[in-house]
Amino acid sequence: MTLSERRRLLRKIPLFSELSDDELNVGLEGSTEHTYANKTIVLQRGDEGDYMLVVLSGKVRVIIQGADGRELILRDFGQGHYVGELAVFDDLPRSATIQTIEKSTLLRLQRKPLMNLIEQSPSFSKKIIANLSRRLRETTEQLRQNVLFDVYGRIMLSLIESGKSNGRRENDQLIVPKPPNVDFASNLGCRSETLGKALKDLEELQFITIDKTQRTIAVEKRGLDDYSSLT
Repeated sequence: MTLSERRRLLRKIPLFSELSDDELNVGLEGSTEHTYANKTIVLQRGDEGDYMLVVLSGKVRVIIQGADGRELILRDFGQGHYVGELAVFDDLPRSATIQTIEKSTLLRLQRKPLMNLIEQSPSFSKKIIANLSRRLRETTEQLRQNVLFDVYGRIMLSLIESGKSNGRRENDQLIVPKPPNVDFASNLGCRSETLGKALKDLEELQFITIDKTQRTIAVEKRGLDDYSSLT
């Protein structure tokens, strides 16, 4: 990918969208592309954070691990998104692990050029602060749900939150794609067996309806009435 192609890609990302060509050139200094196979760890918690990553193709997953060894999925990011910026800007070790969940090509943006860009562009600095604040709020909300709600509540809140961007309303239902059980359980901080039992219980209680053919879950009116105000 040429320098001009990299500039065009970065300009599609809100964090970089208002930068001039010269400013983008500063941020892209020393940048390199790397392609990884599926299920490759590309950033490890505790490592030095001397670069951030932009997803050129594929998809990556942000993971933290509990003391008991269980993994909690914080979020998945696809093409045009970026990860690993926190350690770049606060000069501390990586706080989470990043793993590919399909074959992915990633662009490394080095710390020193990014810090130079911060000095040159006040608007870029403001966007970084806004972005870090937004991601902190998202993580805080996810941890709040894990602490305050049992697995039934976490399932309902996760489905309703997912429906805001990936769902559709049909009459009194909210229809959302059903995620794979392993990923869903990891995201909720529970075991697959626990998730399966909870989904069955919620369906019997008429909070949800699972369509295995369409691979969707319908959040019923009862579930929306009880949980929508909590998201």
